[in-house]
Amino acid sequence: MKVQTRKLFIRIVVGLLLVAGITAWSVLRKMQRMHRDSATFEFRYGALQEIARLTSDPQWVTNQIEQMAVKTERNADWFSGNVLLLKSGEWLVYANKCAKEDLNIKDTFVARASDGKWYHSTNHFYVGMVVLLMEGQPQDLATMVTQYHMVSIPAPNAP
Repeated sequence: MKVQTRKLFIRIVVGLLLVAGITAWSVLRKMQRMHRDSATFEFRYGALQEIARLTSDPQWVTNQIEQMAVKTERNADWFSGNVLLLKSGEWLVYANKCAKEDLNIKDTFVARASDGKWYHSTNHFYVGMVVLLMEGQPQDLATMVTQYHMVSIPAPNAP
């Protein structure tokens, strides 16, 4: 009788520890997701504000496109660190963060295009937008929107 009671006690304790472990793991995963969502939101908000500031001066975009005309080893003549020039002449001022750059942020791409609209995508462009560089200069904005699953978003509040 004593052995059976002891076995029962051990089974109960092991069961409780298992339930506690699963619960703790679940709570920690939820907290991790909440932190990641918060960090992604903060990046996206800051990026939208910066893009709004940059594009508030139309001459800034023109100057960037003119500078991109000089092809160097570090950039294509249609691509810079924050401007994409499409074959059609349309452009996007963008910010991109790859999850490989910051594990706390989901893949996030935000941009303002020459059509005046704002766009968001969770497409994985990889660090430094390497995917876009490998695939080459997009034909036009409509192609870019379709190919990279971009959705139109409301304009951010003025910076």
